[in-house]
Amino acid sequence: IAAGKTTVKLTLDAQVSPQGGESANVYAVLPGKSASTILIHSHHDAPWRSGVEDSSGVGVVLALARYYAQVPQAERERTLVFLFTGGHLVGGATNEDFIAKHQGDILANTLFDIAIEHIADDYNPPDAPTGKVEPRGVFLTENPVMVSLYASAVSQDNIVRTLVFPTGTPLGVPTDAGQYQESGVPVVSLISGPTWLFDSMDTLERVAKWDFAPLTRMYVDFIGRLNATPDWLLGFRLGPVVLALLALVLSPLAAVALAKR
Repeated sequence: IAAGKTTVKLTLDAQVSPQGGESANVYAVLPGKSASTILIHSHHDAPWRSGVEDSSGVGVVLALARYYAQVPQAERERTLVFLFTGGHLVGGATNEDFIAKHQGDILANTLFDIAIEHIADDYNPPDAPTGKVEPRGVFLTENPVMVSLYASAVSQDNIVRTLVFPTGTPLGVPTDAGQYQESGVPVVSLISGPTWLFDSMDTLERVAKWDFAPLTRMYVDFIGRLNATPDWLLGFRLGPVVLALLALVLSPLAAVALAKR
């Protein structure tokens, strides 16, 4: 390898059984004062006995479910659905199943899918863990009101090492929320990608346990901000609105320029 060009053949021994397995979606509905719904989800399957992928995401969603289950229905502004999908690592088949079964009820009323994955520590072997949380990205559907509410919650609750990405790029939404985004459901999808994520090195030691409580508080804060915002403000996207405004502003200028030419 040091000398330059070389050829390597890798052989993976595996048993492949198309259509040979089953997995499950698990979800619970907490009715609110409104049928408008906020979906909160993660996936429960994993490549190993994985601590981060995605026991950690499931832990935060369960914490939110436990918190809101203690809030009286009269104080829950919107319906909350807590969802755990099971086919993330095999093409997202359970997501497709959930979307097909619930596009006429749950998803028809869903304002946003809040997806939470991979609460990891910043460990880059062979270096020792830094004691910090692994940097994470949040993919946000381009609604300026929702983006502002999320950014305010992140800032106020001091959720560090968090980057915000739009969904309308070639990268798309490379998370368990991707299929929901493609089906037309707006998303708020948090994820991190440590290098050892799909390795047996992903043990419970790799979970950033100290970040669970602050992150859960931040999502309670964010959902509270969402619940104080009317549906119609959360229902549009930045892209089409901006394009319409640009067309409205620039069309007369373009006409003048063409006339001069």
